[in-house]
Amino acid sequence: KNLLSAVGWGELPNSFGFSVGEKVDLPFSWQWVLHKGTKKSDGSVVSIFICGKKDLDSQQVAAAKNAVQMAKSLRHTHIIRALDSIETEGGFYLVTEEVIPLLSPEAAEPEEKQPAVWGLYQAFEALSFLHQSGFTHGLFGPCSIFVTKKGEYRLGGFELCRKGADAQALVAQRRNCSPGLVGWPDPPSCLLDGQAPSSGVDFWGAALTMAYVFGSAKTGARGTDFRMDMTRASQDLPPELRKPFADLAKPGPLRGRSPIAELLQLEFFQQHASIRVMCFLGSLHIRSSNEKDAFFENLPGLLDSVPISLQTRQVLPDLLEAQKFPGQEAAQVLPSILKIGIRLKDEEFKEKV
Repeated sequence: KNLLSAVGWGELPNSFGFSVGEKVDLPFSWQWVLHKGTKKSDGSVVSIFICGKKDLDSQQVAAAKNAVQMAKSLRHTHIIRALDSIETEGGFYLVTEEVIPLLSPEAAEPEEKQPAVWGLYQAFEALSFLHQSGFTHGLFGPCSIFVTKKGEYRLGGFELCRKGADAQALVAQRRNCSPGLVGWPDPPSCLLDGQAPSSGVDFWGAALTMAYVFGSAKTGARGTDFRMDMTRASQDLPPELRKPFADLAKPGPLRGRSPIAELLQLEFFQQHASIRVMCFLGSLHIRSSNEKDAFFENLPGLLDSVPISLQTRQVLPDLLEAQKFPGQEAAQVLPSILKIGIRLKDEEFKEKV
């Protein structure tokens, strides 16, 4: 009955393993609402996306159903992790790991001056996975990216995600199904001329995401406070990303190319300190002893180029986990743990370290 009183869209069956909690404010208008939730069996915190059917047209109902099916079937580290779902007469309910929208004020790191290059890389890796699997996302952009408690980026918003999509049809459907954000640009008219690939709308969304990640870091304006201007966005980008950005913003025929996969292979990303550190920590279990020795020896120096929020929220927990690996000398990992630890308040240090 908790949902009946909170939302009024019909009662969930007792067999549903989650309780719906307080509503989370969204920074955009959308056919979904987001609630905090808990798992009944152990009290763990989850997110519950709810879409009421009452005011939707048939296209929006089909899109909501598709979003649930895709979220449950797609499996990738950087795609939002779906835990359960249910459809009732009143609406759709999708339970996921605990997340908030990237554009939420709560997702902002007010003290962070560096762009979230690792988060951008995570989002692009998820999009590249979709493209290599034959899917077009359809709504890719800052509004479809969510953030976990640790600050990891997760791709969601799968209303229009499918194979064999048509670029012109996707642009038309976006108007009916995409999150609405006042003042943000619509996809360019070049997507409607019949020359753009079906994934062209995703490429434009990737350019939009680059503009947000680098522009918001430069101006300090986050979320809906950020003023998106694609005509001058390249000025905020590193020089080596300006041509890829321009190509993504006005996508033409692919001619066998995979633009997002190619973007990820650029030296800017492959040699970026944040990406080198996080990718290595994510693959520790397959690294040789010599590789690990060299990595941990060089890590304290590398950390100087890694955003502080990434160090404290993601690198530190991974390092504390790494020292438990069989054969991993704690003394090797300790200098980096202490280097990050001095950035924590006393209570945080005691709690985490």
